[in-house]
Amino acid sequence: MERDPGDVQLIGFIEIISGRELRSVCIRDWHICCYGSIREWMIQRQQAEEGACSLSSGGGPMLSLWRRSAKGFTLIELLIVVAIIALLAMIAIPNLFSAQRRSRYSRAGADTKTATTQAMVYAVERNVYPTSIAVIRGAGLASTPDSDPWGNPYELSPTLLGGGTPGDADDVYVYSRGPTGAGGFPNPFVPNTGSGGSVGYSSVYGSFIGT
Repeated sequence: MERDPGDVQLIGFIEIISGRELRSVCIRDWHICCYGSIREWMIQRQQAEEGACSLSSGGGPMLSLWRRSAKGFTLIELLIVVAIIALLAMIAIPNLFSAQRRSRYSRAGADTKTATTQAMVYAVERNVYPTSIAVIRGAGLASTPDSDPWGNPYELSPTLLGGGTPGDADDVYVYSRGPTGAGGFPNPFVPNTGSGGSVGYSSVYGSFIGT
């Protein structure tokens, strides 16, 4: 039984292999839905699928940025990071040393003031000056160490070292030579002994300290 060509409807399945997909396409007539030929339709279909694959593999700006960051830093970026770290170190390290020096000066100032006042207490109680910080410590009057924060021994005034009888005009003092170990008792007296200067306490003049 023959069919009229104008009424023929051919249903076929064309297997199109494109990467990982297998598609079945219904064919309505011999011209394949106005594409003109099977070859032309397959070419256009393949181009369309290749464009979709390119979009999925290429990604948008976010994916491109992620891929760029996944590859690591460039040399310029590393140099910028190193320069920033160096700049921060140049600012932080001097401040750290300065804070450490101020802390040591503060501790030495407290130690010498305590030692001086307790030496005077010792002299009043015993009618004689203590000749060392160890003597004051042994009397239970202070826990001041023998050395300053820089590891140098604290210096005592001649009045204390002499171990004589206390007098009203006596200048009793204890001091540290400072971080350089070269500072001395300021004479004439000044409260600021300058950079790397001595630090201590006098019963007559009060505190003096370096920077």
